[in-house]
Amino acid sequence: MTVPNTKMTISNIEKTVSDQNVTVSKGRKSFGHVLELQGYSKKTASRIKIAYNFIEYDIFGRSEIMILLHISDSTAGRLIDQMRTAGLIVPVSGHGKGKYRFITEEDETERSCNARDGNASGIQ
Repeated sequence: MTVPNTKMTISNIEKTVSDQNVTVSKGRKSFGHVLELQGYSKKTASRIKIAYNFIEYDIFGRSEIMILLHISDSTAGRLIDQMRTAGLIVPVSGHGKGKYRFITEEDETERSCNARDGNASGIQ
């Protein structure tokens, strides 16, 4: 993961990213749409967009979020919980506890196949 230049302030990054409608993948609705549906504050939505812009396909955890956004441990944990609730990230195994990555088109396809197969067989 590349950490932004420390001379860049979060407020400058937020201004740059705040109006962008970041798309996770071609087959996925934009982050902006998902965040609106979840009812997150502008500040939280902005932090999630910033995290995606800098992390994108890398694996990350609480400490990377803390460093990137200059926030506390507990705030980083809450942000990760909010991203999990919104379905924007998935846990990653084999890289230590509490590691995640942003969802991809393949994840969406797998989810829909599992849901379809689970419903067809009566498994919930």
